[in-house]
Order: sequence, then C-alpha cells, then structure tokens
Amino acid sequence: MTDTRITIEGLAELQKVLGDSSLWKQPTEDFIKKSALTIERKAKETAPVDTGRYRASIQSEVKGLQGIIYSDVSYARFIEYGTRPHWPPVGALTPWYSRHGFSSEFPVRRAIGMRGTKALLVLTNALKNSASDIQRHFNDMGKAILARWRR
Repeated sequence: MTDTRITIEGLAELQKVLGDSSLWKQPTEDFIKKSALTIERKAKETAPVDTGRYRASIQSEVKGLQGIIYSDVSYARFIEYGTRPHWPPVGALTPWYSRHGFSSEFPVRRAIGMRGTKALLVLTNALKNSASDIQRHFNDMGKAILARWRR
C-alpha cells in the first residue's frame, strides 16, 4: 500500500514564530479534520457500489497532526490499484455473478484471467479532487491563527 502525503511547507517555521501552541494547535487540528472528512466524502461519492460494503468502509481518522483516509475491507487495494490478469478461484465470484444475472461465473473469471481488473483510484482521485477544498480549509486555518494572534 502506498502513502500519499500532503506537506505544508513553512508550517513548522510558522509554528516556531508563533511559539504559543494555543495560537495554532486548534486551527491546525481543525484544518486536518476538515480536510480528511472532505477527502472521505469525495471518495464515498465515487466509490463503486455493489453491496455497499466498500463505500461504507471508507473512513477518516485524525491522529495528532496527521489525517488518514482508508478502507479496511480486504479487497480495497484491488479496487484502488486493479489487478493483473489472474484466474479467481472457483466459487469466489458466485455471490457477485448471481446478483448481476450471470448464469455462470466462467465468463467473468475468463475476462479477469485475460485482462485483470481496472484500477479505479478511488482514494487517489478523491485526494486530487479535494485540492480546492483543502486550499480553502488551509486559508480558514490561517485566518483563525491570525485572529487568535491579534487577540
């Protein structure tokens, strides 16, 4: 699994100049929470839905000054990055092909065996599509820090 990180250049220097963490800590935490929730929401909007389990599993978590957006279903990485051609085990697709009106799983297994599955990049694209919202949250953070500093 790969990590995508957003680094705010100059934040450490700004925090050092401001010194008092009461000025920047809460606005920074709010920025991270809002940004993580934005990415989570955008990922859920574009996640493929069959049973809804994958979409429901997408969640965000904030630990200190780090936001993590992830899915805890075992097949999430295959949705995100796709697969190379392989033959799924017999019976592995039975619930899926039954829901989608196929009378046999063989055609689906053969297609995956020949082409693999396509990468959908749900979380990756959610991050890219959140850039303007994250910028807005960042600007709000700056305004909040400035307002606290002026008090």
